[in-house]
Amino acid sequence: MAAAVQPRFPDRRCTAPTSRNGPIMTTPTLLPHHDGSPLHVSTQTPALGELVRVRLRVPADYPALRAVRTLSNPDHEPAWTEATELGTADGWSWWEAPIVVRNRRHGYRWLLVHESGRVEWLNQAGLSDLETRDADDFALVAHPAPPEWMYDAVMYQVFPDRFARSEAADRHPTMGRAGRSRHAGPFATVLRR
Repeated sequence: MAAAVQPRFPDRRCTAPTSRNGPIMTTPTLLPHHDGSPLHVSTQTPALGELVRVRLRVPADYPALRAVRTLSNPDHEPAWTEATELGTADGWSWWEAPIVVRNRRHGYRWLLVHESGRVEWLNQAGLSDLETRDADDFALVAHPAPPEWMYDAVMYQVFPDRFARSEAADRHPTMGRAGRSRHAGPFATVLRR
């Protein structure tokens, strides 16, 4: 049997993990997927109040879904949106849901309701059959976009106080507990390295 299709728990002494909703599904090998790329999020730099369309792809052989929704908590009030199935391509079913960006960091997660009644949540931490924490949600970030040049640039951060101390630094008063471990030297110590 190929490695990709071997049972996850081939040893009879080892049982599949369970939850309050029953056994956790161990097959199929592919799972629903969402990320922050343009393939899954319509607007990379949304403005407050803007409608963003988020997309979820689900393997075609995944157990049948009765509903797909997103849940977000703007201002600590739950906001649900229904996703619609767009169709299938290359072995994936695509779902899309509209989300209006209400906060500078607008978190959301996916809810998958199976035909069997089983419920799964998808967030940055992965797929779960238990409701997840807000801190693990995907996020739409409504801050000004970084400058275009940053996408093709390499940027270095230099901390002169992490380099060798200079004689000039020894003449400056130290700051409390820091003693000689911080405020090592001027930029000239960086240039010498």
